[in-house]
Amino acid sequence: MLLAVGPQLISVQPNYGDVISDGTISDVAPRELTFVFDENQVIDPSTLDGIQITRAGFDNTFDGVTDVLVQPGYIGVDVDRPNEVIVRFASALPDDVYRIEIFGIDDPGQGIIALRNVLGDAYQPDSADADRTTLNFELDLGAQVVGVVPQPIERQEDGSLAQARDEIHVYFNEDDLSTVSATNPTFYRLVCVNESVTNT
Repeated sequence: MLLAVGPQLISVQPNYGDVISDGTISDVAPRELTFVFDENQVIDPSTLDGIQITRAGFDNTFDGVTDVLVQPGYIGVDVDRPNEVIVRFASALPDDVYRIEIFGIDDPGQGIIALRNVLGDAYQPDSADADRTTLNFELDLGAQVVGVVPQPIERQEDGSLAQARDEIHVYFNEDDLSTVSATNPTFYRLVCVNESVTNT
């Protein structure tokens, strides 16, 4: 039997790690989030735009300038548990601050629609005077390698090209990186494959 009241959020569960609450800091980027609403709700799949996830855009501030709306690769109501909504990300989430918003109102001017159940009842935020539920969380991930260039070629002052046969350049993402760790040779290993090269 359906409740004649709008859905209420119970939890937001990542595919790995603890439930996301306001202020959560995670060192693992989730690939999927499951939004669990109260029992006996059947979420209307045509209103899933009422769930939005935004990232701050690397400035740690939601200012409307650098904010980036995260477009999920998939969002849908769980077939077996119609009170749950699954959001899968199209690509790996970068190290940033994130905001989840679940709307309980329609605001066509802002392009906002309320999440509703199949009876048309709008989502009920925790606070009676609020129009949405907001959860902020942060991903504090380790640095990631984005490129490796063996024996890089550089242009000299006279315009000629020179190959640095004794160098390998490793490029990392924009995350904070310890220079001491990044330049420590014990963290790198060269492997000779099929005797295709020599160590000289």
